[in-house]
Amino acid sequence: MAAFTQGAISERLAESIIGTLAFTTEVPYREDVGHDFHCVLYVPSSDGKMLNAGPSFNVQVKSNRRALSYKKLHAREWLATQQTPFFVCTVDRERLTCDIYSTWNLHNGVLRYGYGAPDDSGSFVKVIKLVLPPSRSRWTGFPEIDDPSRKGGVLSIPLGPPILRLKPDSVKDPEDHPCEWWMGGGRARQTVRALERFHNAVIDRELGHTGSYVLTRHALNARRRISKAGIQIAKEHPDSPRKIDALVASVLAFEARAEAIAAGISEQREMGGFTF
Repeated sequence: MAAFTQGAISERLAESIIGTLAFTTEVPYREDVGHDFHCVLYVPSSDGKMLNAGPSFNVQVKSNRRALSYKKLHAREWLATQQTPFFVCTVDRERLTCDIYSTWNLHNGVLRYGYGAPDDSGSFVKVIKLVLPPSRSRWTGFPEIDDPSRKGGVLSIPLGPPILRLKPDSVKDPEDHPCEWWMGGGRARQTVRALERFHNAVIDRELGHTGSYVLTRHALNARRRISKAGIQIAKEHPDSPRKIDALVASVLAFEARAEAIAAGISEQREMGGFTF
């Protein structure tokens, strides 16, 4: 249960942080073919009042720094023939930070050595590995990509340092300029279902409340909004300084528990309800 829960928490943290610079849509577990989020970069309008859709990209989230290995032919082909930029995001849950790595160096290796396609008799590649640098290591430049024919068919691709490191201060909302976090678009139906489950759990007393002042205040700040997808919550108006973040975080935490249960992971002991 710990591994699944930690992975889900890492994905939630990554989604929240990446969501400050891009529209993000989570890939359902049953449809996860190699990346966790489809993203579209925010492009502010000329007057700064709207966020338009910019370039798209995909993100794979990791809770550790181990290399990503692609052993089967269909996996290597999928990786080598990506049509949109593909990024790897490592999450440090203790520091609440994300490091984002570009995979552009992959193309150098594939162009030189191939990916082991059946019609490529000159390619000896049997495994592709995306190798992250050691944590906090000093950058000295990309090492040479080793010939896989001399490495047992393993094509190791060094990714280099993170192209972006997002810390809590990077995504902190200034008090005089609140940040809007969209729960509509690709998230709308998922949001409606999550809110409905959370509401039902409160009504059925499956969920308790410690009396936290912050959570109470944020819950009172929230307003119901009826959309095509169903009932959602939002601030009283987009520029309102009255936050609802604690309530949204509670819904996401309860949804992570629901996903764990749906995956067949049960509690080790009877908890008698959950409290936020």
